[in-house]
Amino acid sequence: MNWMHDPEFLKLKKEFVDTFMERSQMLRTLLAKADAESLLEIQRIAHSISGIAATYGFNEIGNKGEEVDLFLESQFKAGTMDLIKANILVEELFSQLEKASKE
Repeated sequence: MNWMHDPEFLKLKKEFVDTFMERSQMLRTLLAKADAESLLEIQRIAHSISGIAATYGFNEIGNKGEEVDLFLESQFKAGTMDLIKANILVEELFSQLEKASKE
């Protein structure tokens, strides 16, 4: 049997998506605060999403998570923060998660 179709694996994939969908409101709240601590937490979560998503075959989610992670990292290093772009990227990540939740 192909492990990508294994019932246990499919259950884990669903749990991954459900977990991060539940966190979406928390991430939106963090983004609205727009302080350094909140943005660092968003970066940490995006980094986690990026790594875990690839494991479950969600390449688009992984790529978008990595994009959010690297964007926020670059903004911290530059000592600036483009909150409009950060918000757009986070919303695109949510969109990818929502799409996966309906599959």
